[in-house]
Amino acid sequence: MKNIIVSFFVGYCFFPLGIKSQPVDVRIGWNYRTYQELRSYTVKTNNTIVKSAHYPRIKRLSGGDLLMIYMDGKFGWNIYARKSKDDGLTWSDAVIVRQSYKDPGKNDNVCYACPDFIELPDGKIMVAYQWRYNNGYNDLENTNSNCGIEIIQSINQGESFIAASAKKAFWGRNWEPSFILLPTGELQLFCTDTHTLKCNVGLLRSFDYGKTWLPATSSTFSETEYISRTQEGEKTMDGMAVGQYLDNDNGIAIAVECDGGTQTPWIVWTSKENNWRYADFQAPMIGPGEDRKWLLHEKFRGFAPYMMKLPTGEIVVQSNGKFKNETAEKMWVFIGNDKAKDFSYASSPYAAWWGSISYIGLSLIHI
Repeated sequence: MKNIIVSFFVGYCFFPLGIKSQPVDVRIGWNYRTYQELRSYTVKTNNTIVKSAHYPRIKRLSGGDLLMIYMDGKFGWNIYARKSKDDGLTWSDAVIVRQSYKDPGKNDNVCYACPDFIELPDGKIMVAYQWRYNNGYNDLENTNSNCGIEIIQSINQGESFIAASAKKAFWGRNWEPSFILLPTGELQLFCTDTHTLKCNVGLLRSFDYGKTWLPATSSTFSETEYISRTQEGEKTMDGMAVGQYLDNDNGIAIAVECDGGTQTPWIVWTSKENNWRYADFQAPMIGPGEDRKWLLHEKFRGFAPYMMKLPTGEIVVQSNGKFKNETAEKMWVFIGNDKAKDFSYASSPYAAWWGSISYIGLSLIHI
């Protein structure tokens, strides 16, 4: 994401033959000829032209197309989707995923922000995002009844989204939901849980592919499982979690932003056996400890991390920030091993913020 435009870049991953899960032994070479900026787009639902786009997420679908989900303002309002059939060289007109509207009963606008998505085993696309009453969100006494996480589905590979399928998964002040699917079929939804007006990484679980979520939700407020919380002074700052199930049953890892912290981002880990259920860390404690939480890189301070996994098991994290003695903030990419440790081989394809990174096959990644 670059100012009011969306930037994309294709890189080539070089995998050593016959080697899997060694200390980081993969490199990324950026192909600058593939760089493009999408400055405006047509929304075919209403034939309007929009010139702003933020917070893009791109992934390869089982049908072969690339799907991009994003919002049209820095803090939301509307969510759109576009598709590419040629690995990102060209993109379709946009379709509306969720469109803001004015609720006459509250005299307030309902808006949508920070989408991310996952394709389920049956081919359905599930998109999670924050919904909020724009003014009601700032009514701190009632903020948790004016904000939450909503989920909408597509049954045709992102060609359209079913408004009637949109339902609340969580009530409470939050930002930046994201999914992972475990081999057991458990679907995990991470978010920046701010219902106490402090930032913590919260977790919701579904055992029926998103039909229901635990902890159980209500129409006023629902609790998440806290899995990461950093505190400096009076402020807690963990959020923007994006995760992966690690190869070789090495557990689950998420990359976490510590907004405003002196050190950020962090990797937070759980074994597959514990699956985030530990007695050493429960709200409102600070944690987890250093055995389950470590810096991405001690010479990097960055924000809005996004995590992906390569076919050989290595974990790649993208984050916008400053590396070593750099004075300007750029988009940086780090490569770690299959335990989400030892991140190295930092590279910066361009200056940007709030992006995503995805392996799309053929030794290509898309950001």
